[in-house]
Amino acid sequence: MELIASLIKKYRFDALFLIGGFEAFHAISQLRKARSQYPSLCIPFTLLPATISNNVPGTEYSLGSDTCLNELVAYCDKIKQSASATRRRVFVIETQGGRSGYIALLAGLSVGASAVYIPEEGISLQMLTADVVHLKDVFAKDKGQTRAGRLVLINEKASRTYNAKLIADIMRDEAHGRFESRDSIPGHVQQGGVPSPMDRCRAVRLAIKCIQHLEKFGPKGYDRPEEISQDSFTASVIGIKGADVVFSSMQDLEENETDWKNRRPTAAHWMAMKSVVDILGGRPDYPAPVQTLEGLAAKDAKRGLLTK
Repeated sequence: MELIASLIKKYRFDALFLIGGFEAFHAISQLRKARSQYPSLCIPFTLLPATISNNVPGTEYSLGSDTCLNELVAYCDKIKQSASATRRRVFVIETQGGRSGYIALLAGLSVGASAVYIPEEGISLQMLTADVVHLKDVFAKDKGQTRAGRLVLINEKASRTYNAKLIADIMRDEAHGRFESRDSIPGHVQQGGVPSPMDRCRAVRLAIKCIQHLEKFGPKGYDRPEEISQDSFTASVIGIKGADVVFSSMQDLEENETDWKNRRPTAAHWMAMKSVVDILGGRPDYPAPVQTLEGLAAKDAKRGLLTK
């Protein structure tokens, strides 16, 4: 931090405009907190979120996430076409996105996935059991053209134990020949591709607004560092919230809207669509959670099955 502060002072930066994901968000947080120790850091900072994971607090949309979705959906459509041609086949596709389920959930909604596993919800054995039973029932009742292939999407961080290959193996083993299951990992294909028109337009519009925001403070950081450090919006994040483009103060986001452990916002706006994805995919409700050992022991004791 001392080196960064000395270089900013040496080259007399008037402001700092960052474009990036959660790492850039964390960087601005560290720079803001170091202002009291290094007066040269009393210049305005602003961040334009750009990450396919869409996990930066202060915005519902990060640059790159729309392009990623386009690439992932195109990939899934091709996989689904292959699954439909062979019939009775389920593909389990692993998506990126870190500990944010945004990409997996919206891709699942777009391609009509039978199930989507995301970090916010996790994966349990009960969940897998219910989904396997559901798929067996689907393939048993499907006829004609409805016997097309099925897709299951899983975020790369949805579970420490269950990954795409393991889930595909479990489904294949439990299907008992009723259907086939394969895993597929698009990997960094999701991070490539030609930027979508939405990403291009928003990049230009938001970048212009960021520069205008920085220019409002002027080159006064070196002359009046107290004025910069006391204004919470001199360290900010631009974001889209609903229909509005807003700037949020870094301090407020740090304290109220950031899940630092999982590197995502505390309120995941995309979770509101989870039930819609499940309904459209025909996914069943999960069975009641397994009771604790203490609870089961208490029931058995009442029935006279256990003695002291």
